[in-house]
Amino acid sequence: MIKDMHGRKMKKLRVQLTDACNFRCFYCMPENIKFTPTPELLDSQEIIDICAILVDLGIEDMRISGGEPLLRKDFNRIIKGIAELPLRRLGITTNGFFLEEKLSFLRSTNCRHINISLDSLNKKNFENITKTPYFTKVYRSIIKAKEIGFHVKVNVVVMRSIND
Repeated sequence: MIKDMHGRKMKKLRVQLTDACNFRCFYCMPENIKFTPTPELLDSQEIIDICAILVDLGIEDMRISGGEPLLRKDFNRIIKGIAELPLRRLGITTNGFFLEEKLSFLRSTNCRHINISLDSLNKKNFENITKTPYFTKVYRSIIKAKEIGFHVKVNVVVMRSIND
């Protein structure tokens, strides 16, 4: 069992697959950022093996995140491997851009929880915040995920005079 310095049992783990993201939200991602080169990241089997060890040590809940985790070319392999572990709960955090194409795959695993970032319901505000024109694509992904039975949580960074 993994315990923190106060003796509390650690049961949740967030696994960051990459620091890369295809959005450039001004509060999070500078426009000219350099991401970690792929060869320097853990490979899919290393990630799965580490997660398996941590499950053996008491981890029950995992959330896969990034950057944008769906940017990983081996995303499906990683999720499939982690989904085979005896977890109580598996989820991902995403900006939603690639989500609609991944929903049926995710549905075939035990991943049932999706956190999606949507910093504004106003298309123009969304575009100003993310520096992308993808509001409709992200919004459609949220609706579709909900319709097919995922537990969906929408994340918002509330900023005074911008999206409040």
